[in-house]
Amino acid sequence: MRFARRGNGIIVALKEFTLSDGTVIRAGTAGGYIAHSRNLFQSGTAWVLPGGIVTGDASVSGDAIIGSSAVISGSARVQGEARVISGEVSGKARVADEADIAGSSTKIYGSAIIYGKAKVLDGAQVFERARVYGNAVVSGPYAMISASARIFGHADVRCLVTSKAGGSGVPGYNIDDSPSISGCVETDTVSQVLCDARVAGCVILRNTILDCDAIVYGDLLIEDQVINDAGYVTNCPEKKCCPD
Repeated sequence: MRFARRGNGIIVALKEFTLSDGTVIRAGTAGGYIAHSRNLFQSGTAWVLPGGIVTGDASVSGDAIIGSSAVISGSARVQGEARVISGEVSGKARVADEADIAGSSTKIYGSAIIYGKAKVLDGAQVFERARVYGNAVVSGPYAMISASARIFGHADVRCLVTSKAGGSGVPGYNIDDSPSISGCVETDTVSQVLCDARVAGCVILRNTILDCDAIVYGDLLIEDQVINDAGYVTNCPEKKCCPD
């Protein structure tokens, strides 16, 4: 066994091992709280740091790290070399691979999945059936990624709301509607990407709503607009839009 759970739920290392970030945990080191032994796998180097909490049917496995201000609950899973430094992961959410979650008010819940080298930071929320992956970064308290949205590539999302409902607030859109954001997309003021809208390439959105089947791609700066069922197309064949 790699660790034991005390009667008060605090874990204690039984032998020395090294976390995925290089931190050495020595025998006798106390960690965080787990409600049940099944919350933390004995295999791998997964660990809950002092102050971290894992409850319910949640599980932490592989080489994952749960930080001192993190709460993992419900049936959530944190696996691979993922790190939840702070914030909450709950419901049926999953954080995997080398994904990072941080920020005291950051929340991952519903059936959301964060994976690859994606980061969700500084109070952002990802929920329902949204996916954030690749090298994407979702950050800030004005970022709310929901419905079946896909955020990936090198997208840098700071002020964005995704939803299955139209910008007019009219209900009735299918839950499988999937906003998609990829490439080197940036949002630095509040924007909305709704329904089946698609954004790709080297796009900057500022105070813009993309509704229904809007398609925006290429090398663009779009601000203060509402785009319904319209395509903006620009080619940049000689320009390297995204870093390796």
